[in-house]
Amino acid sequence: GPVAVRYPKGGETGTSPFFANGRPDITIVAYGSMIWQAYKAGQALSQRGVKAQVVKIDRICPLDCGAVLSSLMKSGRLIVSEDVCTAGCVGEKILAAAAQVGIRIEKAKLLNLGGGIVPHGTVDELMADCGVDAAAIVKAAEEMMGEA
Repeated sequence: GPVAVRYPKGGETGTSPFFANGRPDITIVAYGSMIWQAYKAGQALSQRGVKAQVVKIDRICPLDCGAVLSSLMKSGRLIVSEDVCTAGCVGEKILAAAAQVGIRIEKAKLLNLGGGIVPHGTVDELMADCGVDAAAIVKAAEEMMGEA
């Protein structure tokens, strides 16, 4: 049957450091409409003194992990925020790619919709309820930094 694929347009770039110089404290990965949540989280973390590098994935198949792995080699901490189910998510593929090349990840958090049914609501309500919005990314980052 018919299929529709929607691609949000925007002026976002591939990698956005929310710090002046040096190593990132954390690598945040997102794609599609989730990138705006990641950028908001990166800005909020920057205001709190956390150096976040947001990496935008341009395509998920085939997945090009180059920019993500480059950032992970410096930060050792990963958050991937996706509006998809857990099984087969990009976050799992990134963790596997990092393991294949021997990158040591100190901490990782995959924020996604899990394996259950997502209820009805506005996009903002659902992102907050499912824990994939900017606030959830900031919370996960602060938890990681607090455990360091």
